[in-house]
This record gives sequence, structure tokens and C-alpha cells, in this order.
Amino acid sequence: MKNQPTSRTAHTPLSRLKIENLKSKMTPSILAILAALVPLFAWLIRRHINHEDDPYNQHAEKREALAKEIIQDDETAANRTWCLSASRLDERTKK
Repeated sequence: MKNQPTSRTAHTPLSRLKIENLKSKMTPSILAILAALVPLFAWLIRRHINHEDDPYNQHAEKREALAKEIIQDDETAANRTWCLSASRLDERTKK
């Protein structure tokens, strides 16, 4: 009794036929899914490569450049004010 196959583990020619039939039906389905995913991946790769051309990124870079320019101008103005204050202080101390 130990070596007798049970109904769950028995592999009859009919069950093999069902498995082979299922595999043959699944292959085109899997290929169709993969064929649908290939253009998606190509689009994602192109989008990633062209990310620099994105209008949002261009706008963000422009804002960042303007902010740097404002900071630079503020530093220049602050240095100019400090130099004027220092020169005024020197004039007062020399008198």
C-alpha cells in the first residue's frame, strides 16, 4: 500500500495532456503581456533620458539660478554697505 499512488499524486496521460494544453495556452498569453510591457519600458527609459527637457525641471533650474543671483546681489550689497560703514568709522576715528 505504501507505493500505490493516490488520486492526487497519480499522473495519468489525461492529466499530462491537461498540463501540456495549459502550457500551450499560457505561452501566447505570457508573450502578449511581455509585448505590452516592452513599449512601456522603452517609454520610461526615453522619459528618464529626456528628463532635462522637462518644463518643470527647466522652471526649477531657472528659479534656482534667480535665487543664486539674488543671494549674490545681496552679498555684494552687504559687502558694499560694510565697506562704507568701515570707511565712515575710519574717518570718525581719524578725526
